[in-house]
Amino acid sequence: MSGPFHLIVTDTSPLITLASADALDALLRPSIPVSIPDAVYIEATRIRTAAGTSCIVEWMNDHLDRVKSSLLKSVSTSNAASRKAGPSARLASRQRSRFWSAF
Repeated sequence: MSGPFHLIVTDTSPLITLASADALDALLRPSIPVSIPDAVYIEATRIRTAAGTSCIVEWMNDHLDRVKSSLLKSVSTSNAASRKAGPSARLASRQRSRFWSAF
């Protein structure tokens, strides 16, 4: 099924619960893209030692083709733009990307 439909995860509770149960793939079963707003992603992963954090990060990285986050999109866009910009822009981009490389 393709079309304008997306499964939007609007709260951290489902992510944390599914991650704790090792069942995040259940979000992929409807065969439609999954969208996770950056505020939800940040809240669910800001404490690295919290239950499910590493599982959520790994799951999103494993399914980048089906799971979208506006934060992922903005980081990749800013990285591409910083290649054309000067050193100060590249430093700012690295500081934004540091969150992603910590995992």
